[in-house]
This record gives sequence, C-alpha cells and structure tokens, in this order.
Amino acid sequence: MMIYSRAISEHRPPTEKEVAMLERIEEREQRIAEARHRVEVEEEHREQEFIQKQLKKLKQSMRNIVEKEYKRNTSINCLRIKREEQMIMIRERQRRIDEERQFRRELRGSDRTALRGNSVYPESHC
Repeated sequence: MMIYSRAISEHRPPTEKEVAMLERIEEREQRIAEARHRVEVEEEHREQEFIQKQLKKLKQSMRNIVEKEYKRNTSINCLRIKREEQMIMIRERQRRIDEERQFRRELRGSDRTALRGNSVYPESHC
C-alpha cells in the first residue's frame, strides 16, 4: 500500500515495477486469505467430526445402558415367574397334603363309628 500511496502523493501513475510488486502483494494476500479460510473450514470440519464422534459414543453408551436395563428387567421377570411357579407348586402340594389329612381323619372317624356299631359291648349312654 505504501507504494501506491507514494505514487498518488507524487501525482504520477505507478511504474511497471510498482504495479508488478502490487500484484505480487495482492496475490500473496489473496493466498494468505485463502489459506486462512481453508484453516477455518478444516477447523470447523474437525470440530464437526469431534461432535459427531462424541454423539456416536453417547448414543452407544445409551444403547448399552438400555440393553443392560432390558437384560436386568428380563432377569427379574424370569425370577419372579419362577418364584410364582414355585409358590403355586407349594400351595398345590399343601392343598393335597391337607386333603389327604382330612381324608384320613374322615376315614378314621368312619372306622371308629363302624367299630363301635359292631362292638360286643353295649355302648353306654351317659
């Protein structure tokens, strides 16, 4: 810029050397601006890639958490079902035992009644 300013202050057009120098300066500034722009674009791209990687990791982490929770819930449900089946079997076994016990009582009671009726000794009615 100083070259161009000097030519203007001297009220003359710039010389060929000065024009060539100005063109080289402009080209260099343009290359610098393009390089800065490329650096900015690359930096934005790297930042986007980093964000995408972080999001991907976070999504995978969430998937893992959901999968673990699903497995845990499935395991708990299987255990609950197993316990319920065991309780049903225990209740059924207890019911059968109670029925058998009741049947034996009734059988013993009817045997005693039958034996009393067949007894040689008269029953006393006190």
